[in-house]
Amino acid sequence: MEEKVKVFKSLGNGRRLQILNLLFKNKELPVSEIAGHIGLSFKSTSKHLQKLETAGFIKRNQRSFWGYYKINPNPKNKLLKTLLDLLKG
Repeated sequence: MEEKVKVFKSLGNGRRLQILNLLFKNKELPVSEIAGHIGLSFKSTSKHLQKLETAGFIKRNQRSFWGYYKINPNPKNKLLKTLLDLLKG
């Protein structure tokens, strides 16, 4: 049950929904570009990304000094897959 609460809480913020929508439209983006699109600082955007990553919605790839984010191509459970499918549509 705790895992489900974490998943739903991560979707309870408009900025995080904006981030997911942005990542659905783009294959992969760095934090700085995501921050620019959603109108938040690098630090605030990083915190939102961390919550989405912890919940399993996105994956992070480190390249040199930059973290790049994308939608998780292989969600670990059926709930995540279902929610990602709903959000994508």
